[in-house]
Amino acid sequence: MQAVAAQLDGVNLFLFLCLCWAIWWCGNGKLMQGKCLEPLILVSRQRLVCNLHHTGLLPPPPIGSIKINFDGATFRQGQEVGAGVIGRDGNGAVLAWLSRRYDRVGNAEIAKALAAREAIRLALRRGWRSIIIEGDCASLIRKLQVSDPDFSQIGTVVMDIRMLASSFCSCSFQFVKRACNAAAHYLAQILFG
Repeated sequence: MQAVAAQLDGVNLFLFLCLCWAIWWCGNGKLMQGKCLEPLILVSRQRLVCNLHHTGLLPPPPIGSIKINFDGATFRQGQEVGAGVIGRDGNGAVLAWLSRRYDRVGNAEIAKALAAREAIRLALRRGWRSIIIEGDCASLIRKLQVSDPDFSQIGTVVMDIRMLASSFCSCSFQFVKRACNAAAHYLAQILFG
């Protein structure tokens, strides 16, 4: 994957990751439900998803800001978890990405919270000062947007993310639909084959 990333610019890497995610999604549908989309339908569907990025439905961050998408995925009934993170500049160029694996974590909400924390940590390591963190878990994004105490199962991770977020000149959290989070979703699953 790193060899592919090194050869593609940001837009083409995004398109490649969208297509990889579509192939995974189709294979998962075949495995779990015994059915898969026809190849032409699959490609058409992914063209639509990827066109969101180019038509402005997936707007770039403001000049000087970095947009970081995150996602988490569970495997083996939550016994294994993957976190995927991808950071892009205002031109859509991929600046950094990561995939991380955790064992014995629990559930999808915890997986997504850990991925959000990885997004913040990546931004700190890279020295980015103005960031927009995007994810497709509405309940987690709501928790990150407020300062209320969180006593839920992910409360300690949420508090950690909020604390790390205060290190930036600007840090906001935004909800995006799953279709707009395909690259991070793929990265969350890549370590599990």
